Amino acid sequence: ATAPKIEAYLDWQKLNKMKVRIPKLMATRKALTVGSFFQKMIFEEYYVYDDEDVLALRDPDTGELLKDEGGGLISIGLDEPVPLNESSKPYETVWMTEAQKKMYYRGPAFYGRDPSQILWPKDETNYDPQEWDWWADLYDRSVEWLETKGKEVGYKNVERIVARMYQKLQETNPEAKIDKKKLIKLREWYGQYQVGGKMRDLVVVIAPEYNVILGWDFDRFKQRTGMNRLVHRCPIPIQGQVLGMSIPTFIKGLRDALDATWNQMIDRGSRFNNPPVIYAHGSGFDPNKHNWGYRFWPEKVA
Repeated sequence: ATAPKIEAYLDWQKLNKMKVRIPKLMATRKALTVGSFFQKMIFEEYYVYDDEDVLALRDPDTGELLKDEGGGLISIGLDEPVPLNESSKPYETVWMTEAQKKMYYRGPAFYGRDPSQILWPKDETNYDPQEWDWWADLYDRSVEWLETKGKEVGYKNVERIVARMYQKLQETNPEAKIDKKKLIKLREWYGQYQVGGKMRDLVVVIAPEYNVILGWDFDRFKQRTGMNRLVHRCPIPIQGQVLGMSIPTFIKGLRDALDATWNQMIDRGSRFNNPPVIYAHGSGFDPNKHNWGYRFWPEKVA
């Protein structure tokens, strides 16, 4: 009786095991090097297609396989009764191989962001994004992605971007075609705005280069958790400013001290090996002839 529950728990654990260790490690290394590094967290689901044998249904009158609205085969289990068609005849069952969509991960995904990709209020002095009034993210997406995946997630006005790209191409080269792989910069703004007389947490996506709004929605993550989805990796925060101090900057003073000490050691060695010589005028000492150093005498000393 407990076996199905254990199986369900193991499936849940497999799908919900968060992939955060490596992204966190890489972000920490980057932050130690440059002083500040950001991570944007998004809950995502990853799928893969795998071939499976399914028991498909075939209409005995037409000989056609039953398919759903998406074009996939309609199948039944071995223990399920065979349904009847419109003429009250049972459907024929036939084993078929079909690519089935399987979810292999459901959980948080972390995307690293350089400080140059993040905007925050100009007068902001707190390094913690949870205390910011608003923030914005900058990333790239291809035209092909916008026309396919972008529309799936709800982006609008993609046609306006394509039309303006085409208009710019026509001004320079009338015969040119739009490169579907061309990257478009998108700015994703997070903050509060008045909606229906109430201040609500929103997400707004725009294409600043083409001055097009792709859409907006309520910040579901902020509504559920009360937190921003932006994490600031800052090993050495500085009071009164957003960006932190890197390890190379922190130890720069120590490096300067080591350089000064090393240079003093070299100077002392140079003076010991090549000490200054003071001689009186008329002593016969000629610095062009009498030089410091070693000389090999080929004559055998008796």
